[in-house]
Amino acid sequence: MHRDGVESSHLKSVGHEGGVMEVEFKDGVIWRYQVTEEEWVGFREAESKGRYFQLYIRPLGGEKVG
Repeated sequence: MHRDGVESSHLKSVGHEGGVMEVEFKDGVIWRYQVTEEEWVGFREAESKGRYFQLYIRPLGGEKVG
């Protein structure tokens, strides 16, 4: 999945495809999360990507893929 870089102290890049959000952390670990379109748009538009991720995406639970 293609990921774009983001400005964040913990997140390096993120991508979204077919309801799946892929997150690469600064330490190189990659996780995938099932998200709604609303959650994805909220993340994209958030002033603080890291804060939005911690509050709304991480609690969904994810799968470590790399």
